[in-house]
Amino acid sequence: FVKYYFPSYKAPEKVITFIGPLEGYGNVLTSSGLAVGLQLYLGKNFSVYQTEFIANVYPGYRSRRFEPQYIATNCMHNLMDDMFSYNPAGKPLIEQMVELGKRMYVLDYLLPETADSVKTGYTQQQLDGCFDHEADIWNFFLRNDLLYQSDPFLIRDYVNDGPKTTALGEASPGNIGQFVGWQIVKKWMSSNPDISLQKLMQTPAKQIFD
Repeated sequence: FVKYYFPSYKAPEKVITFIGPLEGYGNVLTSSGLAVGLQLYLGKNFSVYQTEFIANVYPGYRSRRFEPQYIATNCMHNLMDDMFSYNPAGKPLIEQMVELGKRMYVLDYLLPETADSVKTGYTQQQLDGCFDHEADIWNFFLRNDLLYQSDPFLIRDYVNDGPKTTALGEASPGNIGQFVGWQIVKKWMSSNPDISLQKLMQTPAKQIFD
């Protein structure tokens, strides 16, 4: 699918699996190929993940994703970051959310049979809650005048991985911004069906939101 949608991209020729330190890389793109550290995909209940040391390195919201079904998603994120590097520093929250949404939209095409809960990293309950409360989530950003905030300390909870989005309650997922951006991009693409994935990724986030 990467070769089909992004034919000019020189994809890695090899997938290399290795066993490395538990606190080491799970996925990394190297000059030799796409490397996958299997030590981080041994199943969320693997006994070593339950030790105090590893629990301090990888909190529960991360170690529950140490399952084989996350390998492809994490690899695709590596490739997208290689194809379309992005520096969010200084960007307003809405643009950061749309950039995350663009990547989620592309994942829908690169991994069409992968569950949305795996692609987002949310639990199924968290994902269902996002759809059930989509309007409330959007209203929260509007009411609190957050869309154009660029202070990293004010917006980090909304665009970074975590156990929850504190301001939205215990049941919410971390990185709620990717869900919001994903919905924006889906809406924009439904109005622009002739736009290719390559063109989508090259379209400024501000233009999409506007």
